[in-house]
Amino acid sequence: MPTPPLPLRVNAPSRAPLFVAAMAAFALVMVAIAVRTGSGLVQWDTAIGMWFATNSSSLGTRAMTIVSLLNNEIAIGVYGMALAWWLFATRRYFWSLVAFCAIPSGMLLNFAIKHVFTRPRPSFGLVQQTFSGYSFPSGHTSGAMLVYGVLICALLSGTPTPTRRLAAAACAAMILLVGFSRVYLGAHYFSDVIAAGLEGICWLALVIAWRGSRTRAHQAARPRLGATLMNWR
Repeated sequence: MPTPPLPLRVNAPSRAPLFVAAMAAFALVMVAIAVRTGSGLVQWDTAIGMWFATNSSSLGTRAMTIVSLLNNEIAIGVYGMALAWWLFATRRYFWSLVAFCAIPSGMLLNFAIKHVFTRPRPSFGLVQQTFSGYSFPSGHTSGAMLVYGVLICALLSGTPTPTRRLAAAACAAMILLVGFSRVYLGAHYFSDVIAAGLEGICWLALVIAWRGSRTRAHQAARPRLGATLMNWR
C-alpha cells in the first residue's frame, strides 16, 4: 500500500528582508509624523532648500536637471522593464520576478502615498514651477531606489566579483544623486527624499521576502512530489 505523502510545509519569509522592511517602515512613519506635525525636520527642510536656492549655479542646475529628467517616472518604468528582461535573459529568474513585481507596484504605492499626504511642492526652488503633483514622498527617488536597488541586490547575490561590487557602488551613488537633484532643483523637500528612499527600501525588501518564500516553497515541493510518485509506483 502506498505511503501517504507528508503535508507540504510552506516556508515562512526570510527574516533578514522582513527585518529591513520593518526598520525602514518604522523610520518612514517617524518621518511622516514629523512632516504632519511640523517638527524640527520641517525647519531643516526649509533651511536646506533655501540654501540651495541661494547658492546654486547655472552649471549645477543644468546638470541636476539632466539627472532628474533621466530618472523621471517614465524613464524609471522603461528601466524597470529593461532590467526585468535582462535579468530573465541572463537566467537570474528570481531577481527578474522581483523587478517585475516590485518596480511597478512600488511606483503605484508612491502615487497613493502622495495623495494621502497631499503635501504641496516647495516654493523656494529653482524650477519648481515646472513640476506638478504633490511633494511627499519623491517619486523620482522612490523609483530610483527600486530600480537600482534591484540591480544592486542582483549584482551582490551569490559570489560578487570586484567588478560587480564597483557596479553596485555606482548604482548606490546614482540613487543618492537622484535624490540630491530633486532637493537641489527645489522640486522636493529634504524629508520627501528621505521618505522616498525608506519607502523604496521597505517595499523592495517585502517583495524579496515574498518571492523568497515562494521560491523555497516550490523547491521544497519538488522532492516531495518525487517521493510521492516513487511510493505510488
